[in-house]
Amino acid sequence: MDASLVEKGNLAAKALSLSGPYPRSPDMVQLGPWADDIKTVGLQTLSTWHFITTPYYPDKNFTLEFSPVQTVNVASVIPMLQWALQNAASNSEIIAQSLALLIHFVGDIHQPLHNANMFSNQYPESDLGGNAQTVTIDSMGTKMLLHAYWDSMAEGKAGEDKPRPLSKDDYKDLSEFVDYLEATYASTLKNAEKNLLNTTRISGESYDLAVKHAYPGAENGATLSAEYKTTAKSITERQVLLAGYRLAKMLNTTLKSVSTTAPLNGGKEVEAKVPTQEL
Repeated sequence: MDASLVEKGNLAAKALSLSGPYPRSPDMVQLGPWADDIKTVGLQTLSTWHFITTPYYPDKNFTLEFSPVQTVNVASVIPMLQWALQNAASNSEIIAQSLALLIHFVGDIHQPLHNANMFSNQYPESDLGGNAQTVTIDSMGTKMLLHAYWDSMAEGKAGEDKPRPLSKDDYKDLSEFVDYLEATYASTLKNAEKNLLNTTRISGESYDLAVKHAYPGAENGATLSAEYKTTAKSITERQVLLAGYRLAKMLNTTLKSVSTTAPLNGGKEVEAKVPTQEL
């Protein structure tokens, strides 16, 4: 992503950090977790924005008598946030918050269990994307929610978030991890994949991964096999890299019209007329 766009992102992060105050999001890299930060302080208004309840029916004799898919979901809000960033009327608060949410939700939509909910005779009201299922992840008997295991990128407890703001050593570790992802998976990504920005299709990709790889072999109470864990690790790592490419492409468009002064002075300078988008 262009350096000037990173500068804009960092300025937006500074504005957001000061407005809360939100001291744990001082730069663009650390904007991503803000959407979870606000949940921990009691703001649950945006909770349904993190996922989409697309149903998965493993029981052939189970019938669902209602549509579980919420109107506002991770696939629908991403285009709205892009529009907000391009809207000439957006002030500094809208720019900063929309950017933080966009970064987070592009990550969420690439996590398989944010895109599938199992409905069955055992879970007639859904398993909440794996949040109602507990699995054993190692020989020591460590237990985790299935959803949390996939959120951890199949790292288990070791994949839990680092304290923020990040230290210099944390940034070094993060940079090395990105280099590892690039070296391991970049050659497997086709240009068509990296250029796909349609959120309905992206969610569909993640749903397929959940149905084919996240749910089988991970029934409630199960001990995850070595093969399962290896597959989960490779899937989540590749998805993170793919999400990064797609996010960069989105931001190359949506941040282009935001001036470097806009996030801090509350104004919005548009370099070119932004076409009206239908939501």
